[in-house]
Amino acid sequence: MLDSPPSILIAGTKSGCGKTTLSLGLMAALRERGLDVAPFKVGPDFIDPGLHEVICKRPSYNLDTWMNRPSVVRKTFTDASKGSDISIIEGVMGLFDSARGDIELGSSAHVAKVVDASVLLVIDAKSMARSVCALLKGFLEFDKELRFLGVIFNNVSSSRHKRIILEAIKDIKLPFLGFLPLNKDSKIPSRHLGLHTGLEAKSYPGLLKRLSKFIEENLDVEGLLDAVGIKIKRKSTRLKSKEKDTDKEKRPRAKGGPKIVIFYDKAFCFYYQRNIDLLREFGARIQFFSVLLEEGLPENIHGIYIGGGYPELYAFELSSKKALKGQIKALFEKGIPILSECGGFMFLCQGIHLEKRFYEWTGIFPLRFKMEKRFQALGYRKVVLKRDCVIGKRGDTILGHEFRYSRPEKDENDAFDAFDSRGEKVATPGFIYKNAFSSYVHFHFDSNREIVKNFLAHCREFQKSA
Repeated sequence: MLDSPPSILIAGTKSGCGKTTLSLGLMAALRERGLDVAPFKVGPDFIDPGLHEVICKRPSYNLDTWMNRPSVVRKTFTDASKGSDISIIEGVMGLFDSARGDIELGSSAHVAKVVDASVLLVIDAKSMARSVCALLKGFLEFDKELRFLGVIFNNVSSSRHKRIILEAIKDIKLPFLGFLPLNKDSKIPSRHLGLHTGLEAKSYPGLLKRLSKFIEENLDVEGLLDAVGIKIKRKSTRLKSKEKDTDKEKRPRAKGGPKIVIFYDKAFCFYYQRNIDLLREFGARIQFFSVLLEEGLPENIHGIYIGGGYPELYAFELSSKKALKGQIKALFEKGIPILSECGGFMFLCQGIHLEKRFYEWTGIFPLRFKMEKRFQALGYRKVVLKRDCVIGKRGDTILGHEFRYSRPEKDENDAFDAFDSRGEKVATPGFIYKNAFSSYVHFHFDSNREIVKNFLAHCREFQKSA
């Protein structure tokens, strides 16, 4: 058993069965009851953790046993759960789905076992009757090491549908915790890479209240809390004293270390929280910067980190930032260390073609991009560096994930060899040029902390020369 508060992993039988709606609604309902909720997400997703943070007022951490060793995942979970009343972990895909069909690494089931979480199973009952019993039995029996807390049926259409399901599962000894009806009012808008981000969700008035009400009306929240040993009255005062300040600028900063500017706004908001934590732990002073709202970079910076996001939605705004682009190029020529991923990689290149128009971006790397209607790459990546660079030495291995709808007009990679979860080589564009490293891959720094040490060592050298 881990030294952590009670934890629930919300798992599904498949993708799209209602895990996110249930996770967000339950987090909101528990917050309304006065509980301090520590949120987590299984897998490499960036968007769901941002939504978690909006609700829970705590950073949400990714738990991924493909990119990180189980011991690292366990410590991340334990550390991030401290001070909370309960941990809610949103699963990924189906409970047993992973990077491959013959291993459990990266699956929600594996994470549940690693962090000792109880599993709350969500079944999409749409167009199903007695078959839900066979489906449920299969999930309960597939892995005897899992501890199931209960089951919830989503997309239940009528009282007759409910009665049939209850008749079907009457002999299964597992707590039934609720039916979730079809609910269009609490849907979060989505686009090509998934749901709208947490930064955008703040613009939807009443959404979190609706999610909380939806869960309270259809889920046995008292029964759920009682099952994990938490006693609380239904109408508790909303949490005040424990509420965490998630303003990234107000978190503690290191003193004297290199100052790293991180692009963070609606255009660039895809970051693993652990990556930011590790930069701080190894001595960086972090300053967040909005390319959309600010005209120039902060003064006296010693490194730049640009993550992914939705730069294609802000192509015009980014192309109009002439002074900022000039600043970045000038610092690049001076040798400032730059690490950019996916959308950040795109922004450092020549630009993007959208609707018969070309939008010019920074121009450090000689690539132009196009957006496609279907995703161009999706999956875990193992990267082996071809030569020494700002993040490592030739032969160093780093793990990450790639998911994109854009593609370069020509595939080039002088930076690394990339392999998928089966060890098969894949074409993933990336560049090393001077002190800049850019690629489509979102690296998880815990997979090889030498990334952070090497990057900050280069930043310190630039700091000394500045």
